[in-house]
Amino acid sequence: MSDKENYPAELLDHKRPEFELKIKRVAVESFGYQEGDSLLKLVTERNLRGTYMAEWVRGAWEGFKLAHTEAGHGLGKHTSIPTERGLYYYFENGTTEPRPVMIDPARWEKRFKSFNGAEQTWLREGEYLLGPQPVPAAQ
Repeated sequence: MSDKENYPAELLDHKRPEFELKIKRVAVESFGYQEGDSLLKLVTERNLRGTYMAEWVRGAWEGFKLAHTEAGHGLGKHTSIPTERGLYYYFENGTTEPRPVMIDPARWEKRFKSFNGAEQTWLREGEYLLGPQPVPAAQ
């Protein structure tokens, strides 16, 4: 298991790849880093607590989290199966992409259902659900 898999989970972890791409672009365009340079790789290095080691990147991450939470993109993080009906994102250990799942206590008590039909009644240590996703407005 790599160090990155040991980082404590954060609410907006699913946004980190997008954030880190933007940070690397800033490093190249504004600070003169070179593509493929080892210094560019260090820009997104984190310590064992999951905190970015570069101070300016730590500050940028805090601002990024604030902006996304304030804009309504912050979804509730659940380490047990919630009781509110809706669409959630399931972050399973060992995977990089969340899986969309539905929770509907009236139909599936204390469980969630994937769109492939699989049902699950547990979350392992380190796994979590984000949601519920707000229902989009009709167009």
